Amino acid sequence: MAVGKRWEALDELRGLAILCLFIFNTFFPFKNTPWWLTHNPGTGIWPADIVAPIFLFSVGISGMLSFQKRVQTEGNFKATTHYLKRSLMLILFGMLGEIFYFQKIFLQLGVLGSIGVSSIIALPMIMLPWKMRPAYAGLLLVLWQMMQWIGYGADLNSNGLGGIYACIAWTALIVIASFIAGIPDRNKLTGLILFTTSGIILFRYLTFPHIPISRPLVSTSFIAVSAEIVLMLLLLFHLKEQKEWRWNLLSLLGKNPLPLYMISGLIGFSSGALFGPELSLKYIIPIALLQIGASIQIAFFLEKKQWYWRL
Repeated sequence: MAVGKRWEALDELRGLAILCLFIFNTFFPFKNTPWWLTHNPGTGIWPADIVAPIFLFSVGISGMLSFQKRVQTEGNFKATTHYLKRSLMLILFGMLGEIFYFQKIFLQLGVLGSIGVSSIIALPMIMLPWKMRPAYAGLLLVLWQMMQWIGYGADLNSNGLGGIYACIAWTALIVIASFIAGIPDRNKLTGLILFTTSGIILFRYLTFPHIPISRPLVSTSFIAVSAEIVLMLLLLFHLKEQKEWRWNLLSLLGKNPLPLYMISGLIGFSSGALFGPELSLKYIIPIALLQIGASIQIAFFLEKKQWYWRL
């Protein structure tokens, strides 16, 4: 895929994740939040469960495009050094965010930390020929399932991300995303997305058809189904981009994801601490609407000032 040209569909995919965070983070601290605005504690996928996969997938695409561009302009060594530095910074921010949120010192990765570790694991695979990457992703999921069978499963105390071992599974999403990003001709992207989605569905039914879809366990089927959903969302945004239709809000949010992610988490945490978890739903809704509106206004302010924070 040609590097240097801004990909509107990718901005909108990231923007969708940020908008979902604005919504979900304002409701998460409260016990009276409707179930469909929370994570599924058992089997199946609820809307909130797809936000982290969208982030992982978006990072896989943007990381690959950035890596390709730096290889062309700076060489392999500098490109690899920057990639590793960026991943380590995400790990650091993720751990600091978890310490701030839970108010105790512990080595918990969080969303950003999981992205950072998974990106490092993915590095050797994104440096290999792009056509083989779906096979590498499949091998990662097989490895993850074998690890679960012998006792190295997800950490249920890891805020739904599975802990350090589950990064093996999350890496599969990044590798699949790097395969999509690596296509030389973006005009053939629709066919590639449909081909990849069909391949994931076939892989899922041929390998682990009876593994339940579970976000808390970061099951192989959850990763596979998440990839299928995210690919369909990307296809939607790509087809819309071809028609030259723009969703300006999503595009705006997607251009500055890191600070907006942190802002949404900070606002949600502050709201929960200020009002307490037992707040009635009739009060939660107007508070949430105010917070979502404030978050969007902050995004517009950052865009107006052209303050972007990218690692």
